[in-house]
Amino acid sequence: MTLNNSPLVNGDWVATQLANDKIKLVDASMKKIVGKEPIVYESPIFLPQSLPLNIETALSDSASLLSNTMPSVKQFSDYMMELGITNDDVVVIYDNQGVYSAPRAWWLFKVMGHKNVYVLDGGLPKWQLENQPVVASYQALGEKSHYIAQLQHEWLANQSLVSANLKDGDYTVIDARGAVRFHGQSLEPRPNVRPGHIPNSLNLPFAKVLDCGRFKSVQALKKEFAELGIEDVDHPMIFSCGSGITACILLLAAHIAGFNNLRLYDGSWAQWGSDESLPVSL
Repeated sequence: MTLNNSPLVNGDWVATQLANDKIKLVDASMKKIVGKEPIVYESPIFLPQSLPLNIETALSDSASLLSNTMPSVKQFSDYMMELGITNDDVVVIYDNQGVYSAPRAWWLFKVMGHKNVYVLDGGLPKWQLENQPVVASYQALGEKSHYIAQLQHEWLANQSLVSANLKDGDYTVIDARGAVRFHGQSLEPRPNVRPGHIPNSLNLPFAKVLDCGRFKSVQALKKEFAELGIEDVDHPMIFSCGSGITACILLLAAHIAGFNNLRLYDGSWAQWGSDESLPVSL
């Protein structure tokens, strides 16, 4: 089942699919919000039929010294089976900040080879503004499913690739952090991480691709990238941030705008900035 060419869906469509057992609605909200004023809820609120997608623990490599490191193929597959999600399901992701961590979950599904995955644009806040129904608990888990993840390397950049890119310059590296952090004008929130940015990288704070908690229009997104000098849809890009979360907002924005050569530097600045052997620019 394929919806359309856009990775985004709206609340009206989701509301019509709540009884469809081939649509899996997952909540990818995070407890730790960095780089924006968090929306705080007095009590738990979820979309009906939601499954919990805990990307901070269940979908993060606990063996890594870095926070929010992507899980192994087996860890991802095991968690999908626990949630009852199959490879053929249409997965719709939302978060409770509008657009914050849902793009990270979207990227995780893409890098693990899931075909049909979408983001609810505007997430829970817009859903509430539309007076759509909400519930106080997640959907009870049913029987375990069968799931086989297959790593798609074209969605991923590691430190070696980013380091090699300093010389060959095949990719444009785009940093989603705010300008103050990008230019090293403030201390990093993580210990033992130097201030600054990857040499030759460009800065596009993730808030610039959003408008009131939703993605800007396709034309507005194209303009944001054009202002960085990027207009060719095949232009290779690597996205980075603090720990690989908000970089996915930019990556998804680029995908929405029609760009198709997009990688996430999963270690992001937490990895690069903590390695004293790597160069830093301010």
